[in-house]
Amino acid sequence: MQTMSAAPTSSPADRVYRAWWQDGGIDLFAGLGLVGIGITWLLDAAVFGAVLPALAVPLWKAYRERVVEPRLGRVRFAEPRRRSLHRAQLTLIAAGVACLAISLAGWFASREGTTSDAWRALVPALPAALVGLAGLLSALLFGQPRLLGYALACVLFGLAGAALDLEPGWTLLAGGIVTALSGALLLRRFLRTFPVLSNELD
Repeated sequence: MQTMSAAPTSSPADRVYRAWWQDGGIDLFAGLGLVGIGITWLLDAAVFGAVLPALAVPLWKAYRERVVEPRLGRVRFAEPRRRSLHRAQLTLIAAGVACLAISLAGWFASREGTTSDAWRALVPALPAALVGLAGLLSALLFGQPRLLGYALACVLFGLAGAALDLEPGWTLLAGGIVTALSGALLLRRFLRTFPVLSNELD
């Protein structure tokens, strides 16, 4: 029998399992990362945004140790689940860097006039659309349907940016703000629902 089955008990282990993705942390860090990438893009320093996906994972882990585990306890998942989570994290880091690289390549090519008019019209939507693809991948890897909503929002912001001929940084910024605000609301609810555990449950 797997030790991490979602049995209907109130033990710290089961609470961690059920609430593992419900604290809003992944939403908040993903949103702030998008905000950072959007800002670097608007400052013509988008290449520096490539480091943000790699920085997000250790920061998220530190956040969980300081904020989530004192309220839900620390659980060591079974080895297959740990491997699965590790692979998912590496996949998302690689996907984030690849999306940024493809977006930059398309953007620079359009600015140099080496692409067709139709491509140049769609380029402002490309970064946000690729982020939406990464959001879809996240939803599938982590089994979190709400991430699909963020993915759809990013795609819609990208299309709106293309229609208004905005810099891609604005659409990334908009998608990041929506995602981060949602994460902040989830975190607020989490902090109200789960107080810090007493020492007896350590």
